[in-house]
Amino acid sequence: MATTLAYIASLCTRKYTSSANAKNDVACQEFYDSSYNYVGIISFPGLNLENKVITEIWLDIDAEKAGYGVKNTKTVYLRKANYQDDIASGVTGGQYVGDELGTFEGAFYGNYNGYHITGPLFDAMAAYISAGNNSFTIYNPLATASPHGYSYNYMQWASVVITITFEDVVSLPTVSAASASLGSALTISTNRSNNAATHGMTYKEDVAVVRDSFRKMLDRGIYKADLFSDL
Repeated sequence: MATTLAYIASLCTRKYTSSANAKNDVACQEFYDSSYNYVGIISFPGLNLENKVITEIWLDIDAEKAGYGVKNTKTVYLRKANYQDDIASGVTGGQYVGDELGTFEGAFYGNYNGYHITGPLFDAMAAYISAGNNSFTIYNPLATASPHGYSYNYMQWASVVITITFEDVVSLPTVSAASASLGSALTISTNRSNNAATHGMTYKEDVAVVRDSFRKMLDRGIYKADLFSDL
């Protein structure tokens, strides 16, 4: 059964070369002044979905008026964070930046919008979160100045909420050997992670018998044709 939870981010901004917070309670990307480059740090306290199956991710972002106006599309460069849980002190923005997760676009200027994460970015974020991580960074190493002085994708987020739909893992099966000779033993461990499902096995030669058995149970009303119609 799917569960949906929302988490509110703790935010701060550091310059790439500095361990001091350039801005508190906001996450900035790129720069207003080309003498530095910002790293936005985004941490979700209490987020721990290790070994969960992530099926949907939304980001609700409150963007302040910074950089190009609402008529302009900006690109978010979302990355992993090298530090998790609480925002770490004594660490430069550059040390905080992890591997790239992907990008998404929006106006990000004096607005509050929800972004449904899909495609390769969803796959990367889902794997990252299900590995037990809960912190992110926004950072573009190739930021360039616009004719106005600030960078093209300069933005400042005042709040971020992540909403995640997930399910428990049914099992993480393992096999004692990659192959086995006829007549030798082979152990299959289903390692069931919860009680929401059971596992069964049969020989290929028995499929017809098992199928006939299920058909008789359907006829007798033991099972419904749609197993989940009464949920």
